Amino acid sequence: MSDPHQEDVDDDPFDPVLLARLQQRGAERRLKTADRFMGQLVQGAGFVLMGLSGGCSTLALAMTISLTFGGYGRGALNLVPSILVIGGLPFTLGVGLFLLGRRIRK
Repeated sequence: MSDPHQEDVDDDPFDPVLLARLQQRGAERRLKTADRFMGQLVQGAGFVLMGLSGGCSTLALAMTISLTFGGYGRGALNLVPSILVIGGLPFTLGVGLFLLGRRIRK
C-alpha cells in the first residue's frame, strides 16, 4: 500500500522540482510572448516600409505616364528604371521584414 502522506509531499508548493518546473514554464511563456511581440514589431515595420515606398513609387510612375502622354514624349519613360530601383529596393526590404516577422511570430 502507498503511504497516505505521499500525496501531501507531491503537492508541496516548496518542492524544489515543482518550483523548477513552474519557473521553466513561466520562462517559456515569457519567451513566447516576447517572440510574438518582436515578430509583430518587425512585421509592422515591414508593412509601413512596403506601404510608403510602394505608394511613392506608384505616384511617381503615374506622374511619369501622365507626362509621357501629356506632351513630353518618350523622354519621360527614361525615369521608369530609376523609379523601380529607388522604390523597388525598399519595397523588397519591406516584404522581407514582413515575412521575417511572420516567421518569428510562429
